[in-house]
Amino acid sequence: MKAKWKISLVFVVILVATNSFWLYQIVDNAVENSYYKGDCEKYQTDSKYLKKVLQNFKNKENLLYFLSKHSIPAITFRKGEETIVQLQSSHLEFIFEEEIIPIWKEFLQTLSQRDTQAFKALADDKIYCFDCLSNTPQEYEKLEKVQEADPDWYNKMYSEWIYIPVETFIKEDFDLIFTKSLVQLLKKSKTSFHYRKKDGNELYEILVSTTPPSLGHEGGQHHFQFRKIEGKWKLTYVGTIP
Repeated sequence: MKAKWKISLVFVVILVATNSFWLYQIVDNAVENSYYKGDCEKYQTDSKYLKKVLQNFKNKENLLYFLSKHSIPAITFRKGEETIVQLQSSHLEFIFEEEIIPIWKEFLQTLSQRDTQAFKALADDKIYCFDCLSNTPQEYEKLEKVQEADPDWYNKMYSEWIYIPVETFIKEDFDLIFTKSLVQLLKKSKTSFHYRKKDGNELYEILVSTTPPSLGHEGGQHHFQFRKIEGKWKLTYVGTIP
């Protein structure tokens, strides 16, 4: 009888302890949610306070994440080289220059001056470049022979050959791709900048409309990609669409 009483007492203690911990979690979550809800309401109703908080964001992506997290509606649009974020619940407006803009301007200046050393400094060790594989008759003929002789040519092309060492690119492809006429088009044509994150990497996709659409052609773009490597933006991709 005494043993049963001890077992019952232990069971009661465990039950009380378990329920106490559960009750603590409920109260803690309620307090946390109360603070969070209070912050959200303050952000949404007090424009002066909200402006003070948002002015600390120097990065457009972080600002948009904050607004989304706190359910604050906003619209985003581009005006020239700037991205404008407007809050729909107030008259607050924030203007950001795309982080890649100074690098892009430096890149265009490098092309104009034919400064291959400066180009090398702006590029990664290897550049993904499909056009580089066949932009001369000799290379095109060589690629055709490889396709006939090597059954694994497709996998090798997209896993190995398409990544051109920057020294090889400068020596064999720089002048063929970046002609003076193309450089002029890159400087004056409509350009769009698209920031994204992929597999933990920060990327900027840059699209330049170099061929206008017509009745017989859908138009074309030159496509460049810069990736942030050790805190610096580096050119990693050169291509065309289509």
